Amino acid sequence: MNPSACGYTGRGHSHPETPINKMHNKISRISFLFFVAVNSCQLLVPASLIGEENIRQSSIDLKSISLEKINGEVQSFGSLTDKEYLVVVFIGNECPLAKIYLPRIGTLAHQYQDVAEIVGVNSNSQDTVEEIKEFVRRNAVSFPVYKDAQGQLADTLNAKRTPEVFVIQRDGKVLYQGRIDDQYGVGYAREAAGEEYLRNALAQLRQARPISIPRTQPVGCFIGRMQSAINPVGKITYHNKIGAIVQKHCVECHKEGEIGPFALTNYDDVAVWSETIGEVIEQGRMPPWHANPAYGSFSNTRRMSPEEQSAIFQWIKDGCPQGPADHPPTNTKSISGWQSEKVPDLILPMREKPFTVPADGTVEYQYFVVDPGFTEDRWVTAAEVVPGNRSVVHHAIVFISAPDQQNLDSYGWLSAYVPGQRLTPLKPGQARKIPAGSRFIFQMHYTPNGSIQEDQTKIGLTFTSPDNVDEEMITLISANRHFKIPPGIDSHRVDSILTEFPQDAKLTALTPHMHLRGKSFRIIHRDKSNNKTILLDVPQYDFNWQHVYRLKTPLSLNSAKQIECTAHFDNSENNVVNPDATSTVRWGDQSWEEMMIAFFEISVPRNQNGHEEQKSEEQKQDQRQYVQATQLAEAWMRKWDHNLDSLVQRDEVSESFRRFAFSKIDRNYDQEISLEETISYISDTLSEEKQQEDIRRQLDQLK
Repeated sequence: MNPSACGYTGRGHSHPETPINKMHNKISRISFLFFVAVNSCQLLVPASLIGEENIRQSSIDLKSISLEKINGEVQSFGSLTDKEYLVVVFIGNECPLAKIYLPRIGTLAHQYQDVAEIVGVNSNSQDTVEEIKEFVRRNAVSFPVYKDAQGQLADTLNAKRTPEVFVIQRDGKVLYQGRIDDQYGVGYAREAAGEEYLRNALAQLRQARPISIPRTQPVGCFIGRMQSAINPVGKITYHNKIGAIVQKHCVECHKEGEIGPFALTNYDDVAVWSETIGEVIEQGRMPPWHANPAYGSFSNTRRMSPEEQSAIFQWIKDGCPQGPADHPPTNTKSISGWQSEKVPDLILPMREKPFTVPADGTVEYQYFVVDPGFTEDRWVTAAEVVPGNRSVVHHAIVFISAPDQQNLDSYGWLSAYVPGQRLTPLKPGQARKIPAGSRFIFQMHYTPNGSIQEDQTKIGLTFTSPDNVDEEMITLISANRHFKIPPGIDSHRVDSILTEFPQDAKLTALTPHMHLRGKSFRIIHRDKSNNKTILLDVPQYDFNWQHVYRLKTPLSLNSAKQIECTAHFDNSENNVVNPDATSTVRWGDQSWEEMMIAFFEISVPRNQNGHEEQKSEEQKQDQRQYVQATQLAEAWMRKWDHNLDSLVQRDEVSESFRRFAFSKIDRNYDQEISLEETISYISDTLSEEKQQEDIRRQLDQLK
């Protein structure tokens, strides 16, 4: 997940008029709650579409405004520079978008020092001068930063967000107002900026030309204005209702040491962020949960009830009354260790040395392979993933790669970390089998936060004796690897069907997975009488959130004819997270490629004969396919292994193969292709055509 701003949806969805947006009708409906709060996108609003009354053309009285240096001295705003132009960037200590732009602002300040003076201004009432001083030191800010103690400058300029930029002429005329560039937005972080608004404005001023785009819509956190001196009143107060709602739905992520960019553990925190809280709840971005409430019942749902939402909206409308502290919220302690009741029997880091997360930009999925050294089968009753640095780990998934499994759609699911998602223990008598010789694949998704960070995520395992296991937890996978998403299409359908189920199996959880072009995902259970039940509907899939949807009541699969998965992909220019709307997209591990896959966690009575017979037949079929794949793989290796080291390196194959095929075969991401990897890839390829024929035949039967 990537640095993301919250706000106006980029896919054409509208939001009805509500008390919150009526109350804030003068406030741009864009806010930034961080990478964990994304679901829609803020687009550039051309100046021609913004009323002239919203573009400040009149001059402001620079001398009447005072700012405070971080050393405590007070200085007139008009005396900040003797240059013709002054650039003011509003920043905040806890705004992640402001943090991630700090190095870029410093670079622009240096490159255009002959044109303008660039300064940072903090108008947040919650950020003290001492805290700003520490913020400047910790983030190595290279440009001057001032405190707007009373919010006078923010009010005069009508600034709303951090970071929001103003380019001001010496006579006080505002020449540009808006965002720095378009690299970071709601739910996405582009590899590079497409439009560099501030840089272009400064370049045009250097050439004595008018600024071609004088206004863009800012994206970021609301500036924390000072609360009214009048004590707000209302039946709903922080202490009698709101604190408990925030504790239930928000504090798991929004407390010290967690991925939430700011804490919401007390009244002051919640009150100062109330505008942002109301906005993201109103627009359905927080709490993060993407299942359509009309279908399915899930034990780990994060959805806030309509009653809870109404209470928050009314509390904000009433001015955020605190009320007497009769029922103060509890449980604000950070999760620094294991959630499980006991320390795990085995703890494995994802690698020996921490992984370095850059300060900004896009970090592609990282994969780390860990060999636990199991020489015999092990039974696991609890598997918990603990991030080493919660501020940058957006999510982590750990897969089991058994000795005969080489690709993602054959891996077994072991455990995952998603911010705020609690550990769900297995029931007594349940355990997951890890075959001897298995390896663990850590799939890591990082979100830079403005400064270089390190992470060493780990997994903890708790074991039990095979004699204690009555039900085995296994992962079934339904995937379609054989698709082509045409360029420019906004709703391309891809299907997959799961038809084989162990006897007496029960479905306990579902996890759909796509990448940046994923638009929607629906999973349907069809019984042997052709009756359909929608198990899960995700109408607006969000790549930033890898949810596990746990059924409140396990579903018996004895009556199941098949489970049907239908995904839609948006490969059009309207999809702002689309890496390239002109390309044809196929299956691949990286986010610029795509996947169509669903993981199903099921429980099976141990030593179930039907299960064993099915596995035996599958093993025979796999063996025949393995022999054929081995023959083809050996011939391929003889062709390309020029240095005869039994490995094929990138420099031994053609350029086109390096670009389009190497990473698909190199399944452990070590930049070398082994015979085993080649066999696995060819084996998958041999079965794809038959799988597609089976799917088409079964769909034809249902017409």
